[in-house]
Amino acid sequence: MKPHKISITLLIALSSMAFANSNNESLKDALLNTKFNAELKAWYWDKTDETSKFNNENITNFALELGLKTGDLYGFYLGSTAQIAFAPIGTKNAKLLYNGEQNTKGIVLSQLHLGYKISNSDIKIGRQFINAPLVAGNGARILKESFEGATANIKDIENNNIFLGYVYKFQGRTSFIMGDESGKYPKFKDRITLGGVGPKAHKFNGLYYLGLTNKSFENLDLTAQYSYLNNVEFAIPNMKDKSGDIHLYYTEANYKVPLENFSLKFDANFRGSKTSGQLEERNFNGQMYGVKAGVYDLNGFNFIAAATTVSKNKSVIMSAGLGGNSYTFLPVRGGHLFTSTAGMTTYKFQTDYDFSKIGIKNLKTSAAYVFSKHSTPNKQAGMNPANVKREYNGYSLALNYKVPCLEGLSTNLMWVSLNEEKTLNNKTDKSKIDELWVKLSYKF
Repeated sequence: MKPHKISITLLIALSSMAFANSNNESLKDALLNTKFNAELKAWYWDKTDETSKFNNENITNFALELGLKTGDLYGFYLGSTAQIAFAPIGTKNAKLLYNGEQNTKGIVLSQLHLGYKISNSDIKIGRQFINAPLVAGNGARILKESFEGATANIKDIENNNIFLGYVYKFQGRTSFIMGDESGKYPKFKDRITLGGVGPKAHKFNGLYYLGLTNKSFENLDLTAQYSYLNNVEFAIPNMKDKSGDIHLYYTEANYKVPLENFSLKFDANFRGSKTSGQLEERNFNGQMYGVKAGVYDLNGFNFIAAATTVSKNKSVIMSAGLGGNSYTFLPVRGGHLFTSTAGMTTYKFQTDYDFSKIGIKNLKTSAAYVFSKHSTPNKQAGMNPANVKREYNGYSLALNYKVPCLEGLSTNLMWVSLNEEKTLNNKTDKSKIDELWVKLSYKF
């Protein structure tokens, strides 16, 4: 029997014993303390992509997310989340353009886990959302990514949070991403997306991770994580399947200086990836260094500047799941399209404003500008071919508003424009991607 099947069987047996030995009042309390949550979504996306044969298309999605968490019974509880989504408005070409992001239909039980709380620790076995630096689901599309396995968050050591887990299945954003027929619901399979290694999920044979966040020093957070993926097979177009193991590393320091009317924040991180076996041929054994500094809450404003740089001839794998990010990511386009590319140095400048400072509650805006400089790799490095220089610049504008007269109703508007210059043999091709997101959400 496989280890994950043994662990699930053991925990279910323990929970069954707890329920069997409980009195009626304890069971009644656990059921009465069950918490429900729901979210209705209506999203409209419009993209003009000069790099795609489907140049100007739009798609509309509707979704319902339903979740519950029971009260504790001798420390045990059950958690579940169902995601239901469909895309009734959109041409055939629009659905092809959004195959990897929004073209989905059906229901998926993205969370279904048995949890156990003991002291300040929380253990979960089953399907669950994970958000760690190196193992993170992307929640920016109509269906959130999810993982199946066993995880633990241990907070019994003062000022420390130890997080660890084992994952053996994964659910992507669409059926196309998971290698199935387009336009269906995504299934949990032994495939996983990797930030910086194309959009599609790759076969794998288990993932392990271990991390620590320490807050022993005043205003300073320190984080480190390691993740190991066993026997990964790259699913990259125009490439014969290559297999091997992947090691991911991450460290970060966050320092805050609180002042009378505002605060200063300084962040620095390092992430790296190392592959073995046939995967080494793709040169994903890279490192990324990042720094970020900002002034926060200055009369409603945030002013932020960041930079990241990647080793010249080796790209970096950002994360298992598409939730891993860089300090210099451009919203909508994410941190994997170019910031993780070998030889790429990226800069980002961002300004946020909270309109409650002038009496308009629940309205926030953000504007960001990014540009990159590329040290051209002289060999195939990750997804970047040899001797191809790619440089980017772009901006994003965002508005978030929570409707005060109806609690739970919010809207998010996002406009993003990205320019690319691709140079090979002294010939430069220019292209542009413009995209509008309109998201309506009602949580209850």
